[in-house]
Amino acid sequence: MLLIAVGGAIASPWLIYYRRESQFKTVRDLIESNGGHLSFDLVDGNYMLDLSNATDQTVDQLLPTLLHLPTGFTFIGPGEDRHFWLTLNNASISDSGLEKLCDLHLSEISLRNCQNLTDASAVRLSKLAFTHVSIGEGVPFSDDATRRLQSSLGYWCVVPKRTE
Repeated sequence: MLLIAVGGAIASPWLIYYRRESQFKTVRDLIESNGGHLSFDLVDGNYMLDLSNATDQTVDQLLPTLLHLPTGFTFIGPGEDRHFWLTLNNASISDSGLEKLCDLHLSEISLRNCQNLTDASAVRLSKLAFTHVSIGEGVPFSDDATRRLQSSLGYWCVVPKRTE
């Protein structure tokens, strides 16, 4: 009995690693088949998700799988959360698609050239807590929505000055 207990304790980390690595590779392959990219930041333990060129259909297809990625583990129970660093560039997602992506545990979101977003997305982003939001060129938020977003998030929001 003692031998089985010791063997189980020694094998547990390897089994957990193998299961999580297999799950991560499956999700990564699915995302890459949809034109995106998923990696794992070894320093902070966060998921780096690039959904450039994504559509609402892409979001609908990937979101259930993304929500089931492991979020941390220690031998005494759940551990530190893993967050998502999300990049959307040249994406044709709508406000609805962005709303769904906000269900991920985001710690950073970067938007650039997302022409289908409206001020409703700025309102949704302003409700994110402890999430860095970076709004680049090609995101058609009104000046008023941008100001409200910056005042809601404070230093968590980066919006370049517009040149006109």
